[in-house]
Amino acid sequence: MSSSLRVFWGLSLVWGLSLTAPQPSVQFTVPENTPVGTIIGSINRPGVLSYSQSGFSSHFDIDIDKGIITVTKSPDREVQDRYTMTVLLIFDPKEPSAPKEPTPLHVTISILDINDHSPSFPQKNHGLGDI
Repeated sequence: MSSSLRVFWGLSLVWGLSLTAPQPSVQFTVPENTPVGTIIGSINRPGVLSYSQSGFSSHFDIDIDKGIITVTKSPDREVQDRYTMTVLLIFDPKEPSAPKEPTPLHVTISILDINDHSPSFPQKNHGLGDI
């Protein structure tokens, strides 16, 4: 018996525009029907002690110690094509340059379409008169 780990990456770091301070966000892309347990990315940041999830979908989970996002329920693009959630980054208070308050990180996971529905034809043979 063998085991395997599939990792999908489609990460881009985007800094949103704000009049007060930039709101960091990350985007991941994952194919629909990705198996449960697949790592889709990491939001690990230097100086972060832990990650607190807010508004996470039942399809994804985050390891609060490591910042690794995994699939907990296989996504179906025909049901939902995008998931958004917020992760609070809790920094080490001993770091002088670290924010004192938890910092929100907006996470977007886009689901890629896979042709998982075969076409069906109600009649097996068509003649010229049937067209």
